[in-house]
Amino acid sequence: MSADRFKPLLDREFLKGLLHYEYLDYQNGGHDEALKQRLSDWAMRELKRETQAEASFVGRFFVETWGYREDGKGGDSFNLHPKFPIPGAGQTGNRGEADLGIGVFGAGRPEIPQVVCEFKDVKSGLDKPQNRKGNNRSPVMQARDYLWNARRNLRGNEAVQPRFVIVTDMDEFRLYRWDGFPDRYLRFRINPDNQADFIRDAMGGPSLLGDDEAARFERFLFWRLFQADMLLSDAGRTQLERLIARPRKEARRRFLRRISSLSRNADPRDPAASAGARHKGRRCAAGTEAARPVDLRDVRRGHGPARRIPAE
Repeated sequence: MSADRFKPLLDREFLKGLLHYEYLDYQNGGHDEALKQRLSDWAMRELKRETQAEASFVGRFFVETWGYREDGKGGDSFNLHPKFPIPGAGQTGNRGEADLGIGVFGAGRPEIPQVVCEFKDVKSGLDKPQNRKGNNRSPVMQARDYLWNARRNLRGNEAVQPRFVIVTDMDEFRLYRWDGFPDRYLRFRINPDNQADFIRDAMGGPSLLGDDEAARFERFLFWRLFQADMLLSDAGRTQLERLIARPRKEARRRFLRRISSLSRNADPRDPAASAGARHKGRRCAAGTEAARPVDLRDVRRGHGPARRIPAE
């Protein structure tokens, strides 16, 4: 993947302002020291193959770091479903298995994964085609097929939907949204080796093991953005999706305020001012229309933005 195709899900400078007080609480609560030690211990592990390290990897990060609940730990629900079956997600269209499904499961709830995960070992290469019999997809494309097929198998009126993918070689972590493959993702890396190439990407920040302020903030984002309250929802959009949408909404507000300011200050005899006023009127009128329902069938198939149904 070329660097110029890469587009971040969220800008770090935007997150610095938005999550400023949470970042202060993170530092004052001693979370950074504990997380850095956990990451350092993980980087020094002996067992580096996917099958050998998977169980400890899930426990170290998904349970200890991000706070997801495993089955059999008490409570009326759990979040982690290993080897989650997904019809149609195999290389030839048969059933596939995501390494981990994350959602709110148990107590009669429908088994809908809101996040699916694909794990590889550190030598695999997340964008590199695999050399397995019957499966030459890259780990990123394999994870995409899991997510899109998980969406396709739903009716569209469910309270929650499969929305995110985590792809990792247990050193590099990528978070994709369902409509962002393969160019839009968040990216973190533990190992400081080869960081020169990594930080050239728009969202490839410093090593999670660094000692400076940039590395501390990187650890905070890694700790915060993968947590359950960010990626899971009881109904509707997740908190992370609202964060992703916020810069666009704020840009729209700034644009409308600018149009309004120009209209108030312009000479009414100026033809350009009259055109601006008409434009403002159309935008304001559009903003008062009733919200239109969304056709989730296109979204479920992973074919692009939702199609709008005309209001009755």
